[in-house]
Amino acid sequence: MNKLDVTEAIFLIKNEKGLKWQDIAESVGMSVVWTTSACLGMNSCPELEADKLVKYLNLPAQAKQALMAYPTKK
Repeated sequence: MNKLDVTEAIFLIKNEKGLKWQDIAESVGMSVVWTTSACLGMNSCPELEADKLVKYLNLPAQAKQALMAYPTKK
């Protein structure tokens, strides 16, 4: 999985479960702004927060590495 795959998966799960960015932010213990940008692939997650996101959103295990990867501009 790459960052775009993870972002798409997060949007699907968020919509299916009726989650708000605030709900996801609270699950990882970070701010809404930081959490949203991490979920959109605009920054990298530390390992602990990536683990929490994968668990809370029930993402595939491969999503962790994509969440932890540094974004690149093309």
